[in-house]
Amino acid sequence: MFHEYSKGIKNNNKAKLNRPIKSCAKRELNCDTNCVAKNILESMESHLSKIDHLYSKLFSIPIYVLLPSEWGHVKESTERDEEEQKEKVQELKQEFPQNSLMLASLKLKKAKYDALKDICEDEMAAQLLQQNFI
Repeated sequence: MFHEYSKGIKNNNKAKLNRPIKSCAKRELNCDTNCVAKNILESMESHLSKIDHLYSKLFSIPIYVLLPSEWGHVKESTERDEEEQKEKVQELKQEFPQNSLMLASLKLKKAKYDALKDICEDEMAAQLLQQNFI
């Protein structure tokens, strides 16, 4: 009976010894698993950042694109507004030839005055020489 009792104690002690060994193995396994997962994530991070950059580049809307939600500031024009704009365009079309003609005549006058300016400067220089001679 004592022998059976000692066997039970020995078996019980072995069970107790196996538990810490199993828990140590579990901790090591968890640590190794975490290390492997960390290494995988680190190696994937650069690739994921490249994918993120490409995604933001391809699927971003440029600043100059007007979105439907931003159409609130666009003025709705009526037929009356369009008629006023057409009248203004017609007035400007009529003024354009007149202004072009005026501009051309002013350029001609400027060319004449530039020519006269040279002649006047030559005449003034001649008069100064004549006065210095006398």
